[in-house]
Amino acid sequence: METKNVLVLTGWAAGEPFFRELFDDSPFSPTYVSWDSARSPDDFPRIAKEAADSMPAGKFILLGWSLGAMVAVESAESLAERLEALWLIAPCLRFTDGWSAKVLASMKKRLLTDRASLLRDFASGFLALPETAYFQPSLLPVSTGTPMESLAAGLDYLAERDLTGPEIELTCPVSIVHGDADTVIPLALSFPVAERFRTPRSILFGAGHAPQLTRAKEIGGALFTGYME
Repeated sequence: METKNVLVLTGWAAGEPFFRELFDDSPFSPTYVSWDSARSPDDFPRIAKEAADSMPAGKFILLGWSLGAMVAVESAESLAERLEALWLIAPCLRFTDGWSAKVLASMKKRLLTDRASLLRDFASGFLALPETAYFQPSLLPVSTGTPMESLAAGLDYLAERDLTGPEIELTCPVSIVHGDADTVIPLALSFPVAERFRTPRSILFGAGHAPQLTRAKEIGGALFTGYME
């Protein structure tokens, strides 16, 4: 079975550990992008482009989740010639359609005084109520070691980026997966993404914000079709 290279754009303070179960026993070789060097919103697409440039020759799959899904949408056209597929988990075009800029500004202030508590509170919203029956919130691998400057830049990206615009023409397949019980990026926010790429969504009922961790087999079923033969 041919190995497929996947460039993974992770979320805010939530990186590689959120994807390990998804790629276990699969024909995919993931490369995870670190946002640790980001210091401004513009650094996120730049870091993604540099990571794409360092991928092995040939085409690769671009996977983005949450903040990373926004960066993937922003970067897709510039990377179009190299994309074998675009996979988006819990994407949106404008984060402030779900969260107010004031809330994000308040989170940025808390970074200076109580970062660990802020990250725990943020992660507490990742799980839908049905998921807590078999996955404990304390097991969520949110990183408390991410640099303060990177976390602040990520909040600025979420507060400022507006990716609304015309349809994007890609020749590769685009897959969108979203939990209907996601309270971080509500399900309605991925509908404009589906319209922009003219593709349907796979909706996971009862899933929260991190289904690639809590519902890995179902996410794999939605994304890996056609690659597992």
